[in-house]
Amino acid sequence: MAQARFPWLPARYFVRHQFDNVAKIRDCHRPVFVVHGTTDTVIPYRLGQRLYDAANEPKEFVSLDGHDHNTSLPDDFFPRLREFLEKHPAN
Repeated sequence: MAQARFPWLPARYFVRHQFDNVAKIRDCHRPVFVVHGTTDTVIPYRLGQRLYDAANEPKEFVSLDGHDHNTSLPDDFFPRLREFLEKHPAN
C-alpha cells in the first residue's frame, strides 16, 4: 500500500510491518463482502478488486461509483448487505 500511495519513493523498503491481504483472504473460507468506491483516494480501486478476486466463494463485490474512501454509503447499500448476510448466516 505504501508503494501504491507513493510510487515515486522506494516506500516498500521503509515499511516494517506488512499485511498481505491477498494471501490472508485466500485462507478465509467464510463469506466475503467487499465494498469499494471507484474514486477512492486512499486505497486504489484495483486493490479492492484484487482482494475480491483472491477471495473464496461465497463472495460479493459492491462497486460504489463515484465514492471516495470516506463518502457516505448510499441508501441501497444496506439492503444489499442485509441480503448477503441473510443468504450467508454466521454459524
